[in-house]
Amino acid sequence: MLQDKLNDNMNRLHIWLISVSIILFVIAVVAWRHFEQLTPGYGYSVKLEQDRIAYVLAMVKGQWLSVGQPQQLKVDWQLFDGFRPQQKVVFVMSQGGWPVIEKNSDSGCQLLWYQLLGKTTFELNVDTFYLHDANTCNYIDARGDTLSYQLGNGSVIFSTNR
Repeated sequence: MLQDKLNDNMNRLHIWLISVSIILFVIAVVAWRHFEQLTPGYGYSVKLEQDRIAYVLAMVKGQWLSVGQPQQLKVDWQLFDGFRPQQKVVFVMSQGGWPVIEKNSDSGCQLLWYQLLGKTTFELNVDTFYLHDANTCNYIDARGDTLSYQLGNGSVIFSTNR
């Protein structure tokens, strides 16, 4: 009877250890995939901004719809980094409700990045260029990964050369 109770306790302990090991393994895999983008040897990755920029664009479009679809949309960004005051940003909007650039140039794309994300491309070591034929702003990080924002329809596309 005592031996059965000890065996039962050992079985529960083994099941618990295996369960905890599996959970830790899953957490390690998820963390590894997330932090792989932050490897110091490669620097900043535009992949980190893909979802963020898509959410900001959706928020800007929602604001645009709620105020009657103006050609210019004024927003107040509250930055939480403690170093910068609240910023007033004026977006030039397309007829479809997506932020566009005033000047079809690399500098126009740099300004749009700053307006959307609150950091300059210089701060993040991101190269910027405008493709006239495709009407896109392209942002390339040190790894060669590209984030493309299609000005006509608001699509954000990530591509990698790896």
